[in-house]
Amino acid sequence: MTFTPDADLTSNTTYTITISTDAKDLADNSMQTDHTWEFTTEVITISENLIQNPGFESGTTPWRFYTNGMGTFMDDASGDGSPHAGHITISQEGSNVQLYQPDIVLEPNTQYRLSFKAYSNTGHDVSISLHKHGSPYTNYGLSDYVVDLGTSWSEYSIQFTTSGFSGTVNDGRLRFWLSPYDAVGDEYFIDNVILVKV
Repeated sequence: MTFTPDADLTSNTTYTITISTDAKDLADNSMQTDHTWEFTTEVITISENLIQNPGFESGTTPWRFYTNGMGTFMDDASGDGSPHAGHITISQEGSNVQLYQPDIVLEPNTQYRLSFKAYSNTGHDVSISLHKHGSPYTNYGLSDYVVDLGTSWSEYSIQFTTSGFSGTVNDGRLRFWLSPYDAVGDEYFIDNVILVKV
């Protein structure tokens, strides 16, 4: 006998199933007594992505690009299996070149996982930080983590524990830092940026 629920079962819930004596086998024999058992579904936690517009499918907002050199930031490139990706082009090197998203809500002393897909046309690297959006730019647990980019799409994942604050904050800045790795003519492609609690 196969039991197929009419609807999805709820996480972390105990269910009772009873098969009555009305049930019959293929030879048309009834059960002598009712048969009852219980089971509990697993706890399923789905973490919400804290990054807005993670795949650049809605343009470039709320992502921000800054350089004290020269460059552009658009969503005019294809992603890895998606229509769009963040696309940075460097036309003059700078000492402060960054793509970032501000106003990220974080809980203290909590494990998070950052994952994203990326590459650069020259294989030049990028470093990742998560810090306070404004001065004094306090490190929030991820500081200058260097990612060795290749020249084709790859997925990267970093796990870290938040630090540097004691209560929930809403001023986190996730920052992709391109200098000192960038050079004239470099193109960086970033897609599917996901930040979740572990």
